[in-house]
Amino acid sequence: MEEVVTTAFVVLLISWVVKKLHDERHLNVRDCINYVLDLCEASMYSIFYVIFAMYFGGIVEDVFPHFDTHTSYHSMLREVILQAMVNTMVAQLTIDLVQSVPIPDLGKKGKALAAKGGGVIFGMSLFARQTQWKAKVAALAALEDKLFAYGLPVSALPSFLKAYL
Repeated sequence: MEEVVTTAFVVLLISWVVKKLHDERHLNVRDCINYVLDLCEASMYSIFYVIFAMYFGGIVEDVFPHFDTHTSYHSMLREVILQAMVNTMVAQLTIDLVQSVPIPDLGKKGKALAAKGGGVIFGMSLFARQTQWKAKVAALAALEDKLFAYGLPVSALPSFLKAYL
């Protein structure tokens, strides 16, 4: 029963949005078709970003040492920062590569699509591909919770604040 209510709510919400758009901008069938084509164009960019993220993410992951629970805080911090720097270079390289792929402008001509820049899809795919880096980031966060409080090293905190830890 909940699925029916949810589906009905979504259909009503979409209908209301389309009606508002129609009333305000005199939405016609051609505009709807262009919008759907823009969505298709955006999905084409996503395909390339995911492919490049999965490929390059594996290469970057293999270049750096695998997660070791016995690594010191400073060594792990250095590894995470260096891998983040390399990931930033890979992201820029990937954006340059995908921008050079001749993806057709399907919908509204010259429309700036958010998916063209990679953004969320590339970042999530790259981070998901690098399981060792995720483990390092999680371990680093756990170490920082032990070593830092209120943005300061625990050893530097006044004794009255240490009582609240």
